[in-house]
Amino acid sequence: MRSTNKIKRCDYISLTEIRAKFHAVNFHIKTVVSMYKLALTGYLEKDATELNEGRQNLSIG
Repeated sequence: MRSTNKIKRCDYISLTEIRAKFHAVNFHIKTVVSMYKLALTGYLEKDATELNEGRQNLSIG
């Protein structure tokens, strides 16, 4: 009985770690995508004001 309890506890811990890592990676992906959008708009428009407007829109939205 004790061994099965240990296994269940370990499974629960690993699941919470996986969830935490998933949220961290998800946040990282969103950050990279927003930075990529800013770089892309800046490259296409080649205008500093457009880049600043895009940055403000992303921070608001």
